[in-house]
Amino acid sequence: MSTLLTAEPKTRTRKIPAEIAPTELHRWLRQGKEIQLLAVREPHEFAAGHLPDARLLPLGQAAAHAHDIDPTLLTVVYCKGGVRSAKAIIALREAGFTGALVNLKDGIVGWAKDVGSELTKP
Repeated sequence: MSTLLTAEPKTRTRKIPAEIAPTELHRWLRQGKEIQLLAVREPHEFAAGHLPDARLLPLGQAAAHAHDIDPTLLTVVYCKGGVRSAKAIIALREAGFTGALVNLKDGIVGWAKDVGSELTKP
C-alpha cells in the first residue's frame, strides 16, 4: 500500500497538496523511480544538506520559475518541515504548472527522523 495521498482536499480557499511519507520517497529513490526533487529552501539551508539529486528553487522564486520544471515527471517538493513546500505547490499551481506535484510530509526533518540516511552536501 502506498502512503502517497492522491486526493487534494479543498480548504476554504485552496487545495491541500498531496503528500508522500519520507519512507515511501526513500523506497521510490532506491527503486530508481523517475522523479524530480525540488528543494524550496534557502541557499544556505540547501548547502547545509539536501536530498540526493535535488534541485534548489527557493520558495520566493518558485512561481516565477514554474516553466523551468519538467511537467512530465512527478515532482516531490520539500523544505525543512513541509510548510514552505506546501506553499510552493500552491504557488506553482497558481502560476499554471500542470505537472504532478507532491509534498514531502514533514520535510527534511521527517526524512532525517524516519529514514535517517545522510544528506548530500556540496
